[in-house]
Amino acid sequence: MEEQVPKKSSRFEFAGNGFAFLHRLIDLSILILVLMLSLRFYDVSFNKNYLILLLAQIVVFSYLAEALNQYRFWRVSQFSAMLFQTMAILAISFT
Repeated sequence: MEEQVPKKSSRFEFAGNGFAFLHRLIDLSILILVLMLSLRFYDVSFNKNYLILLLAQIVVFSYLAEALNQYRFWRVSQFSAMLFQTMAILAISFT
């Protein structure tokens, strides 16, 4: 008989619903878009310091969103609670 090896669990597994990957992609796109619009608004050129800032922002936001199960199936929670959690993750990751 063939022995089955249990799958290892990871904090960064994709959620069971098909839209979780799309939500992650949209969130990261929004972070990039906001930085680019801010730089254009203040007439500042993009340089390596802003790239480092953006990468750090993405890492912190992604970690917090995964740790707080932000990408779980959306019908599990109330919309207002999810919106508050998203705003809290953004505020923490921007500091």
